[in-house]
Amino acid sequence: MKRIALPILLLGAVLMLAQCASTDEKPGAVAKAELSGGIPVAEFPSTEHNLGKIANDQEYSHVFVVRNTGSGVLQIKKVLPG
Repeated sequence: MKRIALPILLLGAVLMLAQCASTDEKPGAVAKAELSGGIPVAEFPSTEHNLGKIANDQEYSHVFVVRNTGSGVLQIKKVLPG
């Protein structure tokens, strides 16, 4: 039993460290400059919206405006609710 437990613990520790060292992007919009030059600049006139009280069966949506005020092409790769 001890012969099996140690390798499993070591493997678990390695996997946990690998997950912690992950370089995943933080939630939100990610801007990436095109190779041609210009730098995109994302401008968010509003970054919050209070939904108030919503019933469990009620659906709600809100549109957030994103403006590119830079000279490059703005690419939004991932958006996560928070």
